[in-house]
Amino acid sequence: MKKKPLNLLILEDNPDDAELVVKQLEREGFTVEWRRVETENAFREGLKKNPDLILADYIVPSFGGIDALKIKEKVAPDIPLIMVSGKIGEEIAVECVKFGATDYVLKDKLFRLGTVVKRAFEEVEVYRARKKAKEKLKEYQEHLEELVKERTSELKNTLRKLEKEVGERKKAESLIREQNERLKELDRMKSEFLSTAAHELRTPLTSIVGFSEILLKRKLDEERSNRFLRIINEESVSLAGLINDLLDVSRIESGKGFKIKKAPTDLRGIILENVDLFKSQTDKHTFKVDVPDGLAKIELDKDKIDQVMENLLSNAVKFSPQGGRITVSVEEARDELKITVADTGMGIPEKDLPHIFEKFYRVEAASIQAIGGTGLGLGIARYIVESHGGKISVESEQGKGSTFSFTLPTKPAKTRGGRRIS
Repeated sequence: MKKKPLNLLILEDNPDDAELVVKQLEREGFTVEWRRVETENAFREGLKKNPDLILADYIVPSFGGIDALKIKEKVAPDIPLIMVSGKIGEEIAVECVKFGATDYVLKDKLFRLGTVVKRAFEEVEVYRARKKAKEKLKEYQEHLEELVKERTSELKNTLRKLEKEVGERKKAESLIREQNERLKELDRMKSEFLSTAAHELRTPLTSIVGFSEILLKRKLDEERSNRFLRIINEESVSLAGLINDLLDVSRIESGKGFKIKKAPTDLRGIILENVDLFKSQTDKHTFKVDVPDGLAKIELDKDKIDQVMENLLSNAVKFSPQGGRITVSVEEARDELKITVADTGMGIPEKDLPHIFEKFYRVEAASIQAIGGTGLGLGIARYIVESHGGKISVESEQGKGSTFSFTLPTKPAKTRGGRRIS
């Protein structure tokens, strides 16, 4: 496949110098399509052609490199600009970088040009990735705002219907007060969730961008490079998990895209794989597993039930920060299995227990809020379990730990005329 030519815009009043720059790039393996300009109007026209790279002489009669930088930053900030000049001191170099130059090369050291150009494209990739990530965060926030706005609109419509239908003024006023309180609570939860989600997304993203910039711009020994890459990988996994939770909630809310695909599956294998995974990630906790041998395969969506187990085990570890015992067990009944994950951690305040599986709900206790999280995982887990025909529940005492349990039917549901018979 033929390599795409480098589309180059050169601000230079000396045609010979422009030719030298192009020949140097060609010697270093670049295929170049270029255009030389030396006035402001010609430079602005050149920007409209969307060049891949700008090379600018610091001093051009009536229109120099700094002028070009100021225009470029307003019109096309993501196009790299390298200053190429006969003489440029340290103070001028700093000034150029301050105004947005990617780098600079002296005309008597054009042998550096190829290396500088390659580094400029690496830096512009980082810039574009950061810009794309910011746009993606904004897109998620706008989508979440829209979801909350829709729910608020539904509640307001309900309120209007109640005002019209309720005949007795006292009863109507009571219902109106309840709805108003619910609207205030929803607004509070919306604001808190958006703030939490933005923080949870920004934290790993900041590490990814920061450490990747260091790797791109500095020469590091192998040990530090590997350590930074491990951090980037871990934060990427964390960011992917948060985004997947947000997408799952979006699919559940819209009723599209979140499908349950059942097949005969070894539940024991799912449980043991998840326990082994979390064992390898903590040395503060001990795990006890009580799963009967010879469990028959049951109809379930392996990936979705794996997601439920991962969420419950993650919470058990996360909310027992001092360590402790985590017990995973399975009980067999006539037509269902009961899976339990118990910990000896912080526990949940009694007033929060009725709401713990609600989407966006986060426990208000300061010690629990300090651990972080968006409050989406348990809501998604409940949807998955109920979509399998099961139920999920929790028992907890603050300071003594929590026990989460969910059931899965061992036999396919009977249907009559396309409807489930309970």
